[in-house]
Amino acid sequence: MSMRDQILDADDIVTEVVDMSEFTGWPEKVWVKALEGTERDSYESSMRIIRGEEMIPDLANIRAKLVVRTLVEEGGTRIFTDDDDGPVGRKSAKALDRLFDVATRLSGLSKEDVKELAKNSAAAPSGDSISS
Repeated sequence: MSMRDQILDADDIVTEVVDMSEFTGWPEKVWVKALEGTERDSYESSMRIIRGEEMIPDLANIRAKLVVRTLVEEGGTRIFTDDDDGPVGRKSAKALDRLFDVATRLSGLSKEDVKELAKNSAAAPSGDSISS
């Protein structure tokens, strides 16, 4: 097998079961998966908006934006679409924090990454075309 095939065939997207039994109405356990590269790019893009000539950070609902991209059925199928971040964002902050923490760890994100993204978004040139 070539190195290219070996990399492309690697099963490198990990999933972790998270206990949610303390939260009334939630399933006892849910599955959180690591972001794929393109999913991480989409997540990061969702945290920037263009207003007039400026690109500014949009950190509103960052937990739900990540949770909807990483919460999956036991078999790995996504539960939510990106557009579900609003309703998901209205769930328990404590529950979202738990899922957000697992998703950031599995995806190699850190609080510093989010801060850096916000800083870079604010400093990006106005001609940049990234928006959500």
